[in-house]
Amino acid sequence: MANIEQVPGELNIISIIGGEAFSFSTIHDGDVSADTFAATIDNGGNAVSIDLSISYSASTLKTTIVYTLSAAKSASLGKGILTWKNVQTSGGVARTILRGTWGVC
Repeated sequence: MANIEQVPGELNIISIIGGEAFSFSTIHDGDVSADTFAATIDNGGNAVSIDLSISYSASTLKTTIVYTLSAAKSASLGKGILTWKNVQTSGGVARTILRGTWGVC
């Protein structure tokens, strides 16, 4: 019998300054640009959405996802260590592909 495990990658943002914009990107193999992604930070039970920009390069066969948190959104976050996740939906199936902590000072 085979055992299968699918767990999200862990990406911890050590610290950002509340009230300042922040951006980073991840690169994924293949073309996932047609999938839907929803990245959120849990701010004490309220989800703050992270803006996403998704682009596929036919020359590298990779998809880049740029995550951007505006200054206004980062100002709305409470100080401390928050959790965040990015959920990918493909073919009607949703799965968390990244999760971790997000420090705000």
